[in-house]
Amino acid sequence: ETNKLNVAPKLVTKTLLAAAATDSAGCHRDAVLSLASVKLNQRLLISSSRDGAVKVWK
Repeated sequence: ETNKLNVAPKLVTKTLLAAAATDSAGCHRDAVLSLASVKLNQRLLISSSRDGAVKVWK
């Protein structure tokens, strides 16, 4: 139970850092290091950049 409670603040912190690491158009501010294509209900492209931002593109 304690571990589950500690995950949420880390996830929120990562989300805030990722939002801060993008420009007003939603693009990465630093070099993109990896890309992944995922098909759930629709195809998504996931990208991550050197500054730690992770973006999900529809």
